[in-house]
Amino acid sequence: MRRCHDCHARYARLGGSMLRTGDLCGVSRKFYLTVTMAAAIVFIMGAILWFSRVQAAPGPDTGWLVPAGRTVPVRSTGI
Repeated sequence: MRRCHDCHARYARLGGSMLRTGDLCGVSRKFYLTVTMAAAIVFIMGAILWFSRVQAAPGPDTGWLVPAGRTVPVRSTGI
């Protein structure tokens, strides 16, 4: 960290270049926001894939509905 004695601005020294501390903080905020958004997208996509896998599990689905108390199946209307 360096400080300009004339204007009291702070600079971070990275190798041979000087960066303003405010610019460095802004870049790090944008980086963390991007990483957080990417993690949220991965989490949401994982949840979508998980629930689609659960719903796509094979089962005895024949397209016929049997109401409670009846033994004769009723054809599903799709509603």
